[in-house]
Amino acid sequence: MQQERRLSRKQLGGIFAGGVIAATTTSVLAASPMMTAIPVIGDDAFEILEHDHRRIKTYLERLINDSATRRDTLMNLSTLFTVHNATEENYVYPAVANIAHLPNDAAELFHQQDEAKSVVWSLHHIGRTQGYDSQAFTEMATTLLHAALKHVHLEESRDFPRLRAALGPVHLAELTHEVRQFRSRFS
Repeated sequence: MQQERRLSRKQLGGIFAGGVIAATTTSVLAASPMMTAIPVIGDDAFEILEHDHRRIKTYLERLINDSATRRDTLMNLSTLFTVHNATEENYVYPAVANIAHLPNDAAELFHQQDEAKSVVWSLHHIGRTQGYDSQAFTEMATTLLHAALKHVHLEESRDFPRLRAALGPVHLAELTHEVRQFRSRFS
C-alpha cells in the first residue's frame, strides 16, 4: 500500500491561500462591536461549513419571516457570512481548484459569494433607507435565500464530495486543522 504524501507548508500556502484575506478579515471583525462568536461545529472542514450553511439558512428565513428582528438578524448574518466566506475563499476554493482540479467550479462558487456580499450590503442599505420592514427588504432577502440555497446545493452535492475524495484522509486533516485555526480567531 502506497503511503499518502504530506504537503509542505509552502505547498499548503499555495493551496490554502489564507494570508492576506484572513488577516484582513480578522482585523475588520475584531474591530466590530457587534461581533458575535462564530462556533466551530463539526468533525472536519466540510462539516464545519455545512453547519454554517444551516445557520445561514435559518438567518435568511428569519429575515424574510420576522420583520421585528431584521436589523439584529442581518447583523448576525453579516458576521457569519464574513467568516464563512473568508474560510471558503482562503482554504476551500483554492483546494477545489488545485487539489480537486476544478478551477471553473471554484471560480463559480467564488463569484456567487461575491454577489451575495453585494446583496447583503444592499439589504443594509435598504434597511437604513426604506426600513427593515419594507417590501423591498423582504424581496431582496427572498432573492438572497434562493441564491444561497443554490450555492449551498452546488457545494454540498458537487464540490465538497469531489474535494473530500481528492484530499484523502491526511490532506483532509490538514485542511480541517487550517480551517479550525483560522476560525478560532472568531470564537
